[in-house]
Amino acid sequence: MGGRGSTRWGRHRPPRPTVEDYSILSLRRLLVAAPVREGFRTHGQWATSPFGPVEVETDAADGPVQVTVRSRLRKQSWHIPADLSFWLIGGPTPFGLRWWLACPACGQRCLGVYCCGRAADAAVQGLGWGCRRCLGLTYPSQRETQRRRRERRRFRVLARLGGTVVEPGRIEWSGTRPKRMRRRTFSALCQVLRNPGISRPCEFGKG
Repeated sequence: MGGRGSTRWGRHRPPRPTVEDYSILSLRRLLVAAPVREGFRTHGQWATSPFGPVEVETDAADGPVQVTVRSRLRKQSWHIPADLSFWLIGGPTPFGLRWWLACPACGQRCLGVYCCGRAADAAVQGLGWGCRRCLGLTYPSQRETQRRRRERRRFRVLARLGGTVVEPGRIEWSGTRPKRMRRRTFSALCQVLRNPGISRPCEFGKG
């Protein structure tokens, strides 16, 4: 008695923060502004970053690849210093070379680093930046109840079937197959509507 699954264990434990609570520097957006070109330095601007307009520089001229972000704008209690640099880690894939950011706290590869105001991990304190694992962040969907997940899945399927949003959180569908949608795809989506607890995405694009 008294085990983890016998009572409301951890009921009063505060929820973990999500990725939406932090500002992120996305590697994909950084490379769109300044793509990696071997042997060259590329420059660009990211006007719609969470920190306002920033200048991006990718240095692949000599040695390891490094991306630098420069901005003087501030957001809340976080700011980007004059020169904020991250190392890039490259790895071969069947479609070419793929790049990741090296987390400044743990060194693991990631697709984005988050700006943290206060971090529980001592390795992140003082750096101000870390990956999702270092900061202990979760996705909003991980904090949803089973009922909420089923409702969101039904809403997504109805939107794909041509439903019309009449008000926030409510969507109407005529019940007919959309134009140019394969019958097998239509049957698979209707099966999800009849039983929202199942998910068979591998059949959605076939038929």
